[in-house]
Amino acid sequence: MRYLITIFLIIVSPCSAVDTWAKIYGGSFDDNFENIEYVNDGKLLAIGYTGSYGSGDLDILFCNISPDGVLETSYVIGGIGPDVGKYAIQTMDAGILIGGYENSYFGLLNEIFLIKLDTTYSIEWSKVLGGITIDKSYAAIETYDEGFLVAGYTYSYGMGGGDLLLIKLRRLGAIEWCKTFGF
Repeated sequence: MRYLITIFLIIVSPCSAVDTWAKIYGGSFDDNFENIEYVNDGKLLAIGYTGSYGSGDLDILFCNISPDGVLETSYVIGGIGPDVGKYAIQTMDAGILIGGYENSYFGLLNEIFLIKLDTTYSIEWSKVLGGITIDKSYAAIETYDEGFLVAGYTYSYGMGGGDLLLIKLRRLGAIEWCKTFGF
């Protein structure tokens, strides 16, 4: 069953009430922003999922929003199963790293899904990581060597159950190391 969900975003500036605005984005079905952050050009990067647009149950939704709340661009990425964007970070090369989890491409349970975009939002590389059960990513940072440290949890590896997961990726997405922490 699909529900009508509208994305409602309020930005409040501590400096002035003039910078305050509220906007509603979305379509007829489930649409949600999971994370939002400012980037170098003063715009907002919003990441989440949409059931209103795209090709599957839920697809990753990535939006650029101007400082005054105008939706400038939006991108939908995904397959036939539910795909959820949990975060987007601006990288040192002015590109974007999108992360979350997917259930479209390998017929398995949720797997970690990473997409690196260049400055024109073309895909530089994408990567699906995980095993035969649930693996999800909720955060990432860019490291000083222009690689990435991805954090999440895994049911596929480690001690069993949901274990903490850290994955170090090189600049072009190759895995440098992977660690699990479980008790």
